[in-house]
Amino acid sequence: MKIVPLTVMLLLIGAGSSAMADTTKDQSRSSSHIPAMRLERPDWQPLTNEQVQSLFSDRKLEFDERYEPFPGAKVSVRYIGGCPPIESFFADGTWQMYFCSRGPMTFHGRWTVEPHGQIGWLCVQSAERPTDCRVVWQGSAVNEVIMQLKVPGAERIWGSDGAYNPYRLVSAAR
Repeated sequence: MKIVPLTVMLLLIGAGSSAMADTTKDQSRSSSHIPAMRLERPDWQPLTNEQVQSLFSDRKLEFDERYEPFPGAKVSVRYIGGCPPIESFFADGTWQMYFCSRGPMTFHGRWTVEPHGQIGWLCVQSAERPTDCRVVWQGSAVNEVIMQLKVPGAERIWGSDGAYNPYRLVSAAR
């Protein structure tokens, strides 16, 4: 067990990925209870340009709170603001993100896939925020992915590696 200021973390390995226990004062101390996990960077190969392009075209990205790195283990999702952000990636290259800060905000821009060797980076560009690129890992199902949380302040809160979340891709409607 590794003790980190303000948080006690328990390293658990499962299905080729790792997660850290996220204990809080409200969690049960029962020995049969598996605390919610903090997802770390996956240790398997990220998706290629073509895979990212085909997965994200006309899809909406939502947090997957049902994701289990292994049976019985839940992942706590991370976000900044009053509500989880929802991003839409349309086939024509337009991008939209709904985000809550002091109030609801919607960002509009473009999305692209940038090649970096064999890895495809999912990039978004908007006049309202800096250009941002993320690496995408395939989850256990076709519509499940894992990505680093990229919002202002994430590195300050969760360190240079930020936070990783499981996401579910659903059909995007305009």
